[in-house]
Amino acid sequence: MYNKSTIKKGNHRFSKKREDKTDINLSVSELLLKDMYTWIMHRLEGKVAIITGGASGFGEATARLFVKHGGKVIIADVQDEKGIGLCNDVTSSTNDCDNFSISYTHCNVTDDTDVKNVVNIAVSKYGKLDIMFNNAGISGNA
Repeated sequence: MYNKSTIKKGNHRFSKKREDKTDINLSVSELLLKDMYTWIMHRLEGKVAIITGGASGFGEATARLFVKHGGKVIIADVQDEKGIGLCNDVTSSTNDCDNFSISYTHCNVTDDTDVKNVVNIAVSKYGKLDIMFNNAGISGNA
């Protein structure tokens, strides 16, 4: 990818050959920063996540972040209106017209059947499940 013969002494710049065969002069730090940014913004690319309690609070923030970083997210929650609203909001802000990056399904984590259903949905829709964020909880006195 990089050609050592194009390194210029003194200013630490070199050329990177692009696929379109044009040369671009970039400093080493510029290339590293660009590569790091690309890696950070796509570090969940191809990963599939279920986030229980994902319709609000920490779960909502996590769902937004996972999608931003290239992940596919299934929100599993009992708050149907909030979950659907979050999916619509994320979908409209990312131009994901086919709802492929985020979806919602009703799930009460105290019901084993609901949890199994969410896992089955993830595997049937995306072919796998990489991340299970068990975030659902209840507030109040224990």
